Amino acid sequence: MKRVLVLLGLLVLASGCLFAQKTVKISGKVQFIGADKKVSVVQSKGFEHITLGETEINPDHTYSLTVQKEKPGAVTIICCRSQSVRAWVEDEDMEINFRGIDTAKIRIKNPPYVYIQAGPKNELMNLANYVNYRNYQNMIAISQAVRAPSLDDKQKADISKDLYNMNNEDARSYIRYLVEHYDYLTSCVVLLSALDYAKDSLLIETTLTNMQVKNPGSTVAQEYRKGLMDKLEKQRKMQEGEMAPPLYLQQ
Repeated sequence: MKRVLVLLGLLVLASGCLFAQKTVKISGKVQFIGADKKVSVVQSKGFEHITLGETEINPDHTYSLTVQKEKPGAVTIICCRSQSVRAWVEDEDMEINFRGIDTAKIRIKNPPYVYIQAGPKNELMNLANYVNYRNYQNMIAISQAVRAPSLDDKQKADISKDLYNMNNEDARSYIRYLVEHYDYLTSCVVLLSALDYAKDSLLIETTLTNMQVKNPGSTVAQEYRKGLMDKLEKQRKMQEGEMAPPLYLQQ
């Protein structure tokens, strides 16, 4: 009887893997449609940008597309080449409403915040995206604040540098908080790239270990760790005093 129960359990697990969600649906509305009437889903691999899906916006301002996924990962969803948002593609369908093109009389590079309606993995993306959004808004405020005519160019540059560094460290502190409290979500690996391994190695390693334990059927954590170790090794070899890599010349 025990063997039968074990066999049934294995069949249930196997069926779960077999019928795991292979596609993700992304839909929503666009308030202002530009000349480029498309919504695209792009994944970056180094310097390569792969379009996973693309669709034209309907006359009623709605859009819908389905993305075929090979494995979980971060993507950028681009609307009318004017707005974009980072999201996590794994097992959550999404509803994303965009403003679309900038209709202001005076256009500046200051895109509004875009919210993803989905599950917990993309809610973490929302929180991280909001940190980046506020960081950008603060940078604009800093630039405007140091334009006082009583300051010379060097004073403006020094003040700007100090305030930018403070602003960036503030953003990283929020990211650390999110990593510490959401390490059970596979989408948390996206946040790790914003941290400095030299300063946050313990947090990064603990997060990856916890993520692997809490998601036993996922390879996201181990793949991220491998990529991170490869990157760190390349950085080590490029440091001053290290032996230069061999150079081969073709005759």
